[in-house]
Amino acid sequence: MIQPEKLTYKSQEALQKAFSLAQERDHQQIDVVHLMAALVSQKDSLVVSILKKLDVSVAELESQLNGELSAPSASSICPMS
Repeated sequence: MIQPEKLTYKSQEALQKAFSLAQERDHQQIDVVHLMAALVSQKDSLVVSILKKLDVSVAELESQLNGELSAPSASSICPMS
């Protein structure tokens, strides 16, 4: 189990933001997309610096991640009964 107190402050912020993103959208779990969206939203973070050095459009990535988070999940399209 992850012990949040042992994480860096920025990592704790990212986990909290990922949790908030999932909660705002009534998602039952935090997924990779939630965490990546949270990391990309930290404007002065190491993640954003690395992405920029790799010539990744951070704004476009952030837009794509938000679109992915807003898309209906497979379970909401075809609920299991």
